Amino acid sequence: MVDKPKEFLDACNGNKDAVRFCDVFVDHCHVLDDIIDEDNPVTDETLIKSQLDMMLELTLNPFFVANKSYLMPLIVQSFNAWLDSNDWEDHADERFQRGADVLKGFYHEVVYGVIYLCSGFEGLRKATKENREYDFDFKEKD
Repeated sequence: MVDKPKEFLDACNGNKDAVRFCDVFVDHCHVLDDIIDEDNPVTDETLIKSQLDMMLELTLNPFFVANKSYLMPLIVQSFNAWLDSNDWEDHADERFQRGADVLKGFYHEVVYGVIYLCSGFEGLRKATKENREYDFDFKEKD
């Protein structure tokens, strides 16, 4: 994903509330991933802070509140796709493993949705053309 703050702010057409929502959402997704994958330790304080930050964004962020009917279904679908990805990443069939790469990055659709709401279809196309490969880490088996 766009990892430079200025570029992301530009992608969101200067909407700082939209950027803050995305930052909190993506950070929360990473905390949840660390807990489930057990690849990075998550302290109790980190978990609680992440949960509180997310709850506050979902209730108080003006951008999210104004666009929740568009964004909430994307959030639900992204979490569902992530669970499917976890099921598929070690599947015996290589097609499922490749599909897991696509599914695990579905949370980016929330971010792309934010960019679309802020910058229209042109902004969305620019962001996806430049960032779709972000999560690909499929490795060929020996």
